[in-house]
Amino acid sequence: MLAACGDDATPAQEQQAEQLEERADMIEEAGDERAEMIDERTDARADALNDRADALEDGDVPVGSSPVGATGTQGSMMNDAPAANTGAPPANAAGAGENG
Repeated sequence: MLAACGDDATPAQEQQAEQLEERADMIEEAGDERAEMIDERTDARADALNDRADALEDGDVPVGSSPVGATGTQGSMMNDAPAANTGAPPANAAGAGENG
């Protein structure tokens, strides 16, 4: 049963496993950083919209003026965040889809 736990792993297997664990840690850290950035952007947008709502209620902003953060397109805040580096080439990388 101990062999199933990795006692018989070769040095090369142990090194590969360690590299995979390090890569997993890097990916997790990148995801945590991205989540934190998105959370900060979300809080900033919510604060700006609340400030605008207060200004509208106070009569300081004309009704129908552009909302805070308007970009002219409808979309998700997720589109603003950079993609995490997973080590895989992008779908449109040179050579993608070519035969041979």
